[in-house]
Amino acid sequence: MSVVMQIGQCGNQLGEKFFHTLSEEISHAKPNVQDILENSYFIPPSKPGGVPIARAVLVDMEPKVVRNCLQGAARSGTWKYDNNSSFCKQSGSANNWAHGFNTHGPACRESILECVRRQVEACDMFVGFQMMQSLAGGTGSGLGAFICEMLREEFPSASILNNVIWPYESGEVIVQNYNSLLTLSSLLDSSDAVCIVENDVMQRICVNQLNIKRPSFGDINAVIARHLVGAIFPGRTTTRHSMRSIIRHLCSHPSYKLLTVRCIPQVPQSSIDFTSDAWSALLKRLLQMLMVDHHTEEGLNWRIKLDEGRTLPESVPYNRSISNWLVLQGKESETASFDQFAHPKLYPSWALDPLSVTVGSHMLGKQEKTATLLSNSQSILRPLDRLTGRAYEMFAANAYLHQYEKHGLLKTEFVEHFAHLEQSLQNYRLLST
Repeated sequence: MSVVMQIGQCGNQLGEKFFHTLSEEISHAKPNVQDILENSYFIPPSKPGGVPIARAVLVDMEPKVVRNCLQGAARSGTWKYDNNSSFCKQSGSANNWAHGFNTHGPACRESILECVRRQVEACDMFVGFQMMQSLAGGTGSGLGAFICEMLREEFPSASILNNVIWPYESGEVIVQNYNSLLTLSSLLDSSDAVCIVENDVMQRICVNQLNIKRPSFGDINAVIARHLVGAIFPGRTTTRHSMRSIIRHLCSHPSYKLLTVRCIPQVPQSSIDFTSDAWSALLKRLLQMLMVDHHTEEGLNWRIKLDEGRTLPESVPYNRSISNWLVLQGKESETASFDQFAHPKLYPSWALDPLSVTVGSHMLGKQEKTATLLSNSQSILRPLDRLTGRAYEMFAANAYLHQYEKHGLLKTEFVEHFAHLEQSLQNYRLLST
């Protein structure tokens, strides 16, 4: 059983979409799958005719988004939140990581912890926390990082998986690179796994593949939620399927905690009835996306091959993984051949059991076949290189540092965070050697 922590505006809106998607999938799943997911993410209704209650804690420094989430879930008629498991205040975090971490965090600690304990005590077999948060703002990043440290301190044996939303490259707030750097550096110490989802990638999926020309945040969150639900959906698996087993498989080495997620096919709702893929074709595209580090099916470089008996030239870069978690759902999934995902050239020589596969017959999103891939790989190098480079340019110019110093974050601490993230980047770069 997992408790979902929804932090900040982005985290709360994404969390609501996650539970809404999960509830929809549960409604047409097989009874055994329904039982697993309902018990893991919902508290059963206390009386006949009631609706299940999401195992979630909602936190924001402004009340509007939390209120909207509570009302939206109640209107769905299929699930709801526990109103007593939400916490909000009347002031925001001013898009400042230090404000959220050093100011709001200590002041709100006990109130938030009381909400968390209430949810944990409602679990028969508590496994851990899934956190939803943004990297760009102040509450999701700063307060989210503080809450993650608090959870690690209060629940040392719990698994913690952070789903973090990477800001648009074009810029959402002027200090988003600082906030993202500080959050990731902090989470690398307190979290067990950090799943990075890029807004730009999800926007491209909406525009180019789902034909949503001007996607709203709701449209983007729906795509993200489908990716996350696809990754956790149970089936006949090579390991016991739980959040803890996913983390143990993907992040068994403490120096490698950064994950990415891919899910195909992505087709408009109106085209689902006219879309059919063979498993061989679907998995061929997904493997190529992994190899060439691409997150959509469009524009794939097919010149890079990974065939038996053929070696890649040293000059050809390809994405190397620590481990992969593959989930196949839909018709005839048990017949799918996924051996290529275990190809030794995709992994370092010391990776002992790098691939785990879950196979089920559920039609995710009512699609005939879906494949979702959670990867601990070098996919994170490009966005992290851009992030650290831009953050360092601002830091070298002393840009906006006074705003962080005002809330207790010293320049020397910035240097420590830079060094910590750079060490993680170097670890992933060395996978190619």
